[in-house]
Amino acid sequence: MACIGKIVSSLAMPCGAPAGGDLGRPVSAKLLNASDIASFTIGGSEGIATITMIPGARGWDITTINNSMVVTVGMKSQDIIPGAYDVSITFKSFSGAGYITSSGAPMGVVGVLGRAELVIAVDHGDAIRVYGLGAPLVCTEISGDSSASSYVTYTYGVEDWQVGTTVHNLSRADYDALSTPAV
Repeated sequence: MACIGKIVSSLAMPCGAPAGGDLGRPVSAKLLNASDIASFTIGGSEGIATITMIPGARGWDITTINNSMVVTVGMKSQDIIPGAYDVSITFKSFSGAGYITSSGAPMGVVGVLGRAELVIAVDHGDAIRVYGLGAPLVCTEISGDSSASSYVTYTYGVEDWQVGTTVHNLSRADYDALSTPAV
């Protein structure tokens, strides 16, 4: 029972605008191929990540407007270890980077985006988080819906067998730098 957490503050909603900063309103995001990350460090009491990309690698911007991205952080719990983050990030692909067919691949091989192992950096407005650093997110679902025309919705998350993944803070400067190819 020593691992059980306790609530230590009021959860009542204050008057006025919400403070924000945690998961609300993704305003931009960058997809990083996990294999393009040379190394990373986590420092300070706030868990600030610093990411070093391999030469020539960069993060790829993705659209987050009009509810085209949803970030969900659940928990995976084990009997003998503390809970771990069970992240799920859903986004619409406006680039046509995938295909849905098994022709020529009868064992169900999926398109390039569906096979990617990603680390996803998200600017939530007041806070920037990086999800999957050290334990990449994988495509768990590809779907279409009537409101998105021919666009495909991808869900990236933690595989069933994986214990969980990571959520770290990222500085604005490091987030912005992810768009520039590393030297």
